[in-house]
Amino acid sequence: MLILDVCCGSEKIYQGYQKNLGDSFITIDIRKGDFSYKRKNDWATHKIVVGPDVLADMRYLPFKDESIDAIVFDPPHLKCGENSYSYAYYGSWSQSDTIKMTNLVNVEFSRVLKPDTFLFLKTMGDRREIYETLFKSFVFFLPMQLKRPRGTFKNPKPDADGAIWLIGCKKEKKQTDSSLDLFSLRLTWYNRRV
Repeated sequence: MLILDVCCGSEKIYQGYQKNLGDSFITIDIRKGDFSYKRKNDWATHKIVVGPDVLADMRYLPFKDESIDAIVFDPPHLKCGENSYSYAYYGSWSQSDTIKMTNLVNVEFSRVLKPDTFLFLKTMGDRREIYETLFKSFVFFLPMQLKRPRGTFKNPKPDADGAIWLIGCKKEKKQTDSSLDLFSLRLTWYNRRV
């Protein structure tokens, strides 16, 4: 099994659990280094280290066709100023950046994923429809919304929503054989269930 995080950043979302997968888990990011940041009026420096296993651009993945079992895609969700904490920690994408990148990586993700495999996509509410529309090689079937506890530092609003994880299955290539009949389709479907 091979799981690929295509824009890992500081790997904060895993809280260390990715280590349980060992060599089966590969991280990729376009940046590498120490992006530690000190906020104004804050005495502490926030350590932000991006150290992917592979320094690469997710638009041009350095993997063979159909070699990956799952992709985790947690892209930047906001457009931030270059001197901001969010930019250092997560990176920054505008809505137009999101649209451009999604169009490009849809083909690349589909190329490297094996048949019948999954894309785990983390997004925020306002970008969800963009991803669902532009990831044409995937069928999304299980949205999971995370809500942060009320009244915490990161969620001072009691009704604020957290991230949405969309789980998508890679679509199969269409059959071009015109002799494929309904019985064959049912048999294929049945064999997958067994």
